Amino acid sequence: MSLSFQFADFQAFIAMGGHGIYVWLCYGIVITGLLGLVIAPVINRKKFIKSQQSILRRQASQNQAH
Repeated sequence: MSLSFQFADFQAFIAMGGHGIYVWLCYGIVITGLLGLVIAPVINRKKFIKSQQSILRRQASQNQAH
């Protein structure tokens, strides 16, 4: 079993027989989506923690005022 490179050179690999734009565009869309799925929860978690800390501070200051 021998493995061989399917394209003559790197330029042919990028062009993918004329379908390169579609192939690389699909890869880009998928990678962007996956990054969004990883980054969005991290950002939302930070926002949630910050809002909860703000609520706790507000409640603490109200309790001290009474």
